[in-house]
Amino acid sequence: HNHNHNQKMVILAGPHNTGTTTIQQALWKWSSFNNTLNYTRPILHNWVWTAPLPIVHAEYAELEDTGWTPALLHYALLEAVRIYVIHIRKNVEATLDEWYPSPQIPVRLSFQKYGPERFLELFQDEVEYHWRRGYNILLGTEAFTNIVTFPEIGVDLLRAFNDKVVPSNIDDSDVTVVILYSKPKVEHFMKQWIYHHKGITFHDWILFGKTNMYSTIDALGMVELIYEHTNWNIALVDVKGVEEGGWYMPNYIACHIMNEITDVAAGGNATGGNAPYCDEQEGLVGFDDEEQDKVPYVEQNWTKDSNIAEEALVEMEQLFSEFDCQYQELIQNITTSQMESESEAESELKNTTNERSRPRPTRSRLKIYSPSGTSETMSFCDLLNANDKDGNKHDYHPTLEKVKIQVEEIVKKYGPLVSTTTT
Repeated sequence: HNHNHNQKMVILAGPHNTGTTTIQQALWKWSSFNNTLNYTRPILHNWVWTAPLPIVHAEYAELEDTGWTPALLHYALLEAVRIYVIHIRKNVEATLDEWYPSPQIPVRLSFQKYGPERFLELFQDEVEYHWRRGYNILLGTEAFTNIVTFPEIGVDLLRAFNDKVVPSNIDDSDVTVVILYSKPKVEHFMKQWIYHHKGITFHDWILFGKTNMYSTIDALGMVELIYEHTNWNIALVDVKGVEEGGWYMPNYIACHIMNEITDVAAGGNATGGNAPYCDEQEGLVGFDDEEQDKVPYVEQNWTKDSNIAEEALVEMEQLFSEFDCQYQELIQNITTSQMESESEAESELKNTTNERSRPRPTRSRLKIYSPSGTSETMSFCDLLNANDKDGNKHDYHPTLEKVKIQVEEIVKKYGPLVSTTTT
C-alpha cells in the first residue's frame, strides 16, 4: 500500500442522537485493524478506524464496565482538540486540572496518562501511519457537534482538527464530513431527554434540566461552518429519506459515501469469492453478521411520558424549522448545483460512447443524500417567505440561545399536562 489518488478520509460528525453509536459500532467492527477488543473479520478491507493502542488501553481500563469499545474512542479525541484550543487561547502553561473544560467532569484516564497534546500526537502518528500505507481513514464521533455547541471556538476547533488529526499530505477534496439531518426536529430534540433523563418529564427537563443541548438541532449550522471554513466535502444525509428507502444507516454510509459499491450486474463482485459488496436494494451483502439484521424502527409514543401538550410539540417543530430557514440559501444552492451536475453527467453519458474518455462531472463540495426531511424544511421556508406581509424575504437569524428561550416560553404557555406539585 502506498498513498494513492483514490484514498479518502471520512469523518462521521453526528450530530448527537442521530443513531451515531450504532453507526460507529458497525463501521468500527467492519473496518481493518479493528482487532483491539474485536475479533470480527474485517469487511471494509481498505478502511481503518483509527485507534492508537496506548489510548485504547487507557480508555478501556477506565470504561470497560460501560461496554466501551474503540468505536467510541473519537469522543475523547474531539475533547482533546477542544482542550488544546482552549489552552492555546489562554496561551498559558497550565496543569491539566486548570485547562480541563468542565471542573465537574473527572479528567479522563488517557489524558492523565498522556496529557491532551501527547494524546493528539499519538492520534496523528496513527493516522499518518495508515495513510502512508494507502489505507482510507475513518473517524466518527457526535462530539463534532462541539463546533456549534461552542460557537466562540467553532472555527478554531475545525482548524485544530485539521492541523492535529488530518493527514498532512491529504488533498482537501479527499476529506468528506458526514452530517445527518433528522426530521421531525422536535423528535430529534426529544431523544436527548428520552435517552439520558429517565427520571424527569420532558416538561421539567426543558425548564429545569441542566444538560439540554440545543446545538443537536443545528445540523445545518455544522454544514455551513464546515462549508465556509474548510475546503472539505460535506455529505448531508437525510435520515428520513434513508429510512424511507429501507436502508440500515451504517450500510447506507458504507455504500453511498465510502463508495464500497461493486457493479453487481457486471458479474458480481470485483474481488471474487464471497467478499462483501454493495447492492442497491440489499445494502452491504456477502457476509454474516448479526448487526446486519435491519434494526426495526420502533414507533415511540413521544407524548406519553413527556407531560407536555401536543400543541406545544407542534409549535416547537415550527420553531426548529424556522431556525433552519436561515440556511435556506446554502441548501438551495446545493440542490440546484447538484441537479445541474447530475443532468450534465447524464447528457455527457449519452454523448460519450467510449467508456474511457468519459469526463467526470464537476460536483459541488456539498451533496444531499436521500433528500426528504430537508425538502420538507425548505418547502416550509418557501411558505414562510411567501406569507411575509411586507414582501421581503423572511429575515430570520435566530441564535440557539434565542431558541432555548422561546422553547421555554412555549412550555410555560401550555404548562404540564399533569401537575406535579412538590411540597
